[in-house]
Amino acid sequence: MDSLETALNGLNFSDPVKGYRKFIDVDSFVDLFILNEFSKNIDGYKLSTYLYKENVMAGGKIHCGPAWDYDIAWKNANYGNADLPEWWFYDSPNLVEPLPSWWQSMMQDPYFKDKLYCRWHTFRLNALKTTNLKQWIDENASLLSESQQRNFKTFPILDAYVFPVTTAEIKPAYSDMIADLKDWIQKRGDWMDGNMPGYCTNVGLQEGMTDT
Repeated sequence: MDSLETALNGLNFSDPVKGYRKFIDVDSFVDLFILNEFSKNIDGYKLSTYLYKENVMAGGKIHCGPAWDYDIAWKNANYGNADLPEWWFYDSPNLVEPLPSWWQSMMQDPYFKDKLYCRWHTFRLNALKTTNLKQWIDENASLLSESQQRNFKTFPILDAYVFPVTTAEIKPAYSDMIADLKDWIQKRGDWMDGNMPGYCTNVGLQEGMTDT
C-alpha cells in the first residue's frame, strides 16, 4: 500500500513500469469507479470499499472488490450532491470524510481514462443500457408488488422523511418511487455518457455508443 501511494503521488505516476499500474489490477479499479459513479454511492471510495491483494504467485496486485453497501446510493442521500444526476463524485470536496487521492491521480492518466471510457460504453450497450435497467427494475418491482404492501404496512414510511433521503424523493406511493428511480438512472447515465473522459479505439463499439 505504501508503494502504491508513493507511486500515485510521484512524478512518474502514469509510467507503465514505474507508476501505480505496477501495483494494482487496473480493470478492477475501473469497474469500481463505474459502479460508484453511476450509483453516486455516498459511501463509495472512502468508507465502504473492500480491497484484497492477490497471492504473489498470481501477480501480487491489489484488487478492488467485492462491491458492497449501496443503501444510500442511487439518489438516496440528501448531502454531498448525491441526489444530483450531474457531476463526478470522486472529485467532490469533503473535509469531514475526504476521498482517497488515488482517484484524482488515476483520472489524470490517459491510459486509465481510455480504459474507463471503453469499459463504460461497453456496459452501456447491454448490462447498463437504460432500457435494460428499466426493464430489470420493473420486473423486480412486480416481483415485490405484494411484499412491498406488507413492508409499508409494518413500516409506514411512504410520504414521510427518513434520513437521509431528499425531500424530492418522498413519495406517496411505491409506484412513484419506482418511477423516480428510473428517471434518475436515465439522467445519470446520460450525463456520464456525455462527460466520460478518454477515448476508445474499438470502432464497432464507437458505432454503437448512442444505443443506450
